[in-house]
Amino acid sequence: MPVISSGPYDTAEYVLNLARSIINDASLSISGFVLADSQPYTFPLLNEAYRDLQDALYDTNQSRFTRTTQLLLVTPVMPLDPGITVYINFTNYWNGSQSFNSPILPSDMMEPLKLWERQSYTTNYFSPMFQVNDGLPSISQTPALRYWDWENDNLIMPGATQTNDLQLKYACYLADLIDGTSPVQILRGAVACAHFLAGEFAGSRGSPLADAMFAKANEKVEQMTNRTVKRSNRGNHRRQPYSRRGGNVGWSTW
Repeated sequence: MPVISSGPYDTAEYVLNLARSIINDASLSISGFVLADSQPYTFPLLNEAYRDLQDALYDTNQSRFTRTTQLLLVTPVMPLDPGITVYINFTNYWNGSQSFNSPILPSDMMEPLKLWERQSYTTNYFSPMFQVNDGLPSISQTPALRYWDWENDNLIMPGATQTNDLQLKYACYLADLIDGTSPVQILRGAVACAHFLAGEFAGSRGSPLADAMFAKANEKVEQMTNRTVKRSNRGNHRRQPYSRRGGNVGWSTW
């Protein structure tokens, strides 16, 4: 993944300093002792807290954890057979009889959310694909892939008779924090992350204060969520107009 500039984000060291202050490990030095950067467990606990924060926010449908990319040159299914499917995973693309090194899924993907397709080497609009709920239908292949399913970390499709490009909107996770300069890529998320870290540290020591630390962290997450809800409520949401002659007018394939 590309290196992310710290920009407006707090750093991992800021979270650590705040966590050390919360657990009383900064009385002699803000660098701490039991939760110092040099302790072998500090960054594993920090990343556990960072993931706790991401999971808590993702459960509230935060848009921070969605991205869009393209998967290019999904070659035709081989052989043409309604019983054959193709799939893309994190390491290869399977066309029904042969494995290829590309396209592959983004390494930061948790799960796909929406897919669109178009014929490769064209400037056509992307058309929506449809997620199935009970497994792919057994159908003859056509130029379009049409359907998709997500199973065992594989993006499964019926395959197509032509090469297509996919547009993929997916749920993602953020890169782990590797040192004190790593950006915490959640705006104003350092306080909640520090309390999650304090809870993880207290729990690892068997402290009865762990539950209180986690409760405080979740309180901070709720405050962050409330800000997002208020912003969403300020949006201009209007129903699409309806035409008796042409059906729904203005609908986008997005």
